[in-house]
Order: sequence, then C-alpha cells, then structure tokens
Amino acid sequence: MKKKILLITTPLNGYEIELINALKRKRIDVDFFSEGSKIDKKELSLFQRIFRGLNKNSFYIKNIEKEIYKKFISKLEGDYSYIFDFGGKAKVEALKILKEKYKCPFIIYMWDDLKYAKTIWETMDYFDERYIFNTEETEKYRFKYRPNFYVNEYLYNNEEKIIDIFYKGNLRDKQRTYILEKIEEKLKSYKLEISLYAKGSYIKNRKRVHSKEYFQKRCDSKFIYLNDLAKLYKKSKVLLDIAYKNQSGLGLRPLEAIASNCKLITTNENIKKYEFYNENNIFYLKEDLSNINELEEFMNKEFLIYSDEVKYKYSIDGFVDDIFGEK
Repeated sequence: MKKKILLITTPLNGYEIELINALKRKRIDVDFFSEGSKIDKKELSLFQRIFRGLNKNSFYIKNIEKEIYKKFISKLEGDYSYIFDFGGKAKVEALKILKEKYKCPFIIYMWDDLKYAKTIWETMDYFDERYIFNTEETEKYRFKYRPNFYVNEYLYNNEEKIIDIFYKGNLRDKQRTYILEKIEEKLKSYKLEISLYAKGSYIKNRKRVHSKEYFQKRCDSKFIYLNDLAKLYKKSKVLLDIAYKNQSGLGLRPLEAIASNCKLITTNENIKKYEFYNENNIFYLKEDLSNINELEEFMNKEFLIYSDEVKYKYSIDGFVDDIFGEK
C-alpha cells in the first residue's frame, strides 16, 4: 500500500519544500500541515490576540486554540501511514486531537539540541518514534540517532571555485564575531566573503558583537535564501562552521560542505568522530585559537573527493530512507 505522511513543521527557508520533494521521489504522498505548528493571528479576533499576548497559557486561550485546531484537522482527508513532526514544531493541542483521530505511528525528528527546543517537553510523549541529530541525547531521552542532511540544491556540478572562504551566518554572540575576525586576519591574502545577518542597529545588537567596527564591516540585514546560498557554496573552496558552545551533533554546514565539494573550517571538535573526517578536507579550530597558525597550511592541502556512500548517507534521500524505509 502506498504510504502517506502528514508533515507538521514551519516554513524553513525552503527545507520543508525539499523534504516534501524527497518524500515524493520515494513515491510517498505528503500533506503539509503547517497549521499544526501555530495559530495564525488572522484566526483570532483583535480581543483574542490582545488577551493571548497577555496570557497565552490561559484556559480561555487554550480552548479557543483547541477549536481552531479541530477545524483544521477536520479538513484532513483519508488516513496516514505516519504523522511526522520535523523539528519539534507540533503544538500539544493539535497532537491531542490528531492522536484521537489517527492510530498510525507518530514520529518526531529533532535537528537541534533539545536544550534549545522550548516546547518539546510538552509533546514528547505523543511520539512513538523519536530521532535526533546528536548521539549524546539518544539514550538519555530515548531518541534514535540520525544525523542531519543536506538537500540536493547543494550538490556540486562542476562550478568554478572562485571564492576562497565563504561564510554567512546569524549574529549570535561575541565569541562568533571574534573568531571570524581572527580568521580574517590570519588569511587576509585570500578572497573571503564573510557576513552576518543582523536585524537592527549596532546599539540593538551590541551584546552580540565584540566591536562596533566589526558590526559595521560584516553585519547586514540581507537574508540569503537556500537556492542563492547553495550557488555561493558551490563557488567556494572552503566553508566556515562556527558551532554553538558545547554543541555535540553536526549542524548543516559540514554536510553542505560534503555536497558542495568544499573544505571546512569548524570549531566543533566532535567532527573528528565521523567517518568522513580527514585532515585534508576538515580543519578543527580550537576554541582558544591556539592552532590558528596552521590554517594557511590547511588551505594549501589537496581536497579529497568524498565517496558516494558518504554523500548518500548525509543526503536528504538517505534521511528519508532511514526514517521511512521498510520497518
């Protein structure tokens, strides 16, 4: 029997579209149920919006949201093979109603550390299968391990590599901007394209950047969409990955480097545990920057092509096969 999935998540800069396309390539039907992840303000009256802003956990608001979720869910047609929450986005009120209506397995995949997921603890018990991108939290919280993935937009197709080092990230903290500046100083003879996305002025963001000069030089409000970002990656020789402090699993950047035939400079020491790690392609930059003088030597090393097995394992198609293959 053909599989059908109810996908619950929010818009994710095109990742939700790529996930739907990957499922369809596997001949799996998909209903994208973004309504299960939030209540749009247009569904509420002005009074209800004001009241929710003051007390979103009130019994009154919860009842209103419950009725709205019932309305959305009543419009879903047919049965599902799986209910799939990608990223821990499903709201508990929606899950309660879905559980009453459907007897299929409920699956969740977390592509972020649980400590950064605000509502996951409310919804965890509704899922029959739980997957997460890092190994440290699997046994502790009864999750299965499945690493993150890259989408096909990043696959290298013989583009000319005209950028030595590329980085586009969010303005997050002073340590990130300090590390970036030190890398720039060390590799100033190379062609670097480095920028950070930031909303607002320096005054608004001053606690996240180590100097006003660096904010003015490298921070802007230009958001780069997935397809444009992929084009830049494929034209780059090296990508930067400035990980969260104490981050255990791999984010997207290292996997996108595999797809784009790029080298990688990363502050995540855990990358050494992965089977694709090699010193020609990947440089672990220590938190204290004590090995930063070795960067230029790394830049001159030959890039080693990743195997087809590695590329498949960390692809979106490999991800879909792992989660929704024969069970």
